[in-house]
Amino acid sequence: MKREIETKELDLTLKSVHKKMMERGLLKQKDFIHVLTLVLVLFLSSTGLYAQDRSIDEIVTEMLQTNAASATQSTVVPPPVTNLSSTVPQEIESFDTYIFPEDYFPRFAIKTNLLYGATTTPNLGIEFFLSRFLTLDISGGWNPFVHRDNVKFAHWMVQPTLRYWIQEPFNGHFFGLSLMYSNFNVSGVRQPYEWFSLFPRLGRGGDDGYRFRGNAFSASLQYGHQWVLSPRWAIEASINVGYMLLDYQMWSGGWCGERIGNDRRHYFGPTNAGITLIYIIR
Repeated sequence: MKREIETKELDLTLKSVHKKMMERGLLKQKDFIHVLTLVLVLFLSSTGLYAQDRSIDEIVTEMLQTNAASATQSTVVPPPVTNLSSTVPQEIESFDTYIFPEDYFPRFAIKTNLLYGATTTPNLGIEFFLSRFLTLDISGGWNPFVHRDNVKFAHWMVQPTLRYWIQEPFNGHFFGLSLMYSNFNVSGVRQPYEWFSLFPRLGRGGDDGYRFRGNAFSASLQYGHQWVLSPRWAIEASINVGYMLLDYQMWSGGWCGERIGNDRRHYFGPTNAGITLIYIIR
């Protein structure tokens, strides 16, 4: 009984307090619901905005990290150079102050003289790179053919030439110093020897002409120009002018001619000419 009375007294007390608060305007039921709803809305909104902002930050951070990683991979940091002479290829300064690396120039070329080949003489030449302005050209030819009426230009020849290039090796103007040796057996050939009067009555065929067999030695100056057609092909024109010594035996014409005697001639003038096709090996 006592507890029930105390409980009723507490309920009456709470009701009286609630009644007094409502009378004073301190609390209204509908206002409480509105405030509670507003608090819930603000809480949920702030929670959603925070979650959204956090997800954006994570995305932006991930993008920045990805860009930084790709930039680090694409950026090449050169190694420290301690000794330039050991890491940088040796370079040579040209006449026009442009710096050419030493490996820029072709090293080797194979060639054939088309003008020389027109005399039915197979020929081949090779040219080597020596330095910034020098090359060494070695050419040779061999003609073993005998034609009708014992007409022949049989010989073999070798000619080394040291060349000085005005601009750069294997391109442009050049000057050369040539030596030549040839062993020959010729008869019935009109040009070019008949023009230069090197051999008397050489161009006459049959029994009226002569056959000449001997050796030729020559020292000459060369001038030429080379045109680059492509990275591998070039063409060249050249002419040699100098001294030639001819030491030979004279034979009477025909297939079984008799030996007449020996002779020696000294010649000054053009000694060689060429229109040469070149294949360059770098």
